[in-house]
Amino acid sequence: MEYKDWLFLREACDASSRRRSMRRTDSKVTSSANTIESLIIDLDRRYLERHRATGIRIKLVGKRGSVIVGLSALAVVEFLAATAN
Repeated sequence: MEYKDWLFLREACDASSRRRSMRRTDSKVTSSANTIESLIIDLDRRYLERHRATGIRIKLVGKRGSVIVGLSALAVVEFLAATAN
């Protein structure tokens, strides 16, 4: 994810305001002073199954602001199909 603000992301919450486990794997500053942060947000298969019809919206909260990211229902369904046992 790339954005212009320096948010210093530190927390992830789903649409039900439940905290989700989040880890930062990388953080870079571009030549145009944008920040790029690579994050891992843990979502188990059961969570994905429950949101296959609605998609997923996660609010990432930082020291200086927040941003909402998401996956469409189609993306969730395709991911579940691609990772089926």
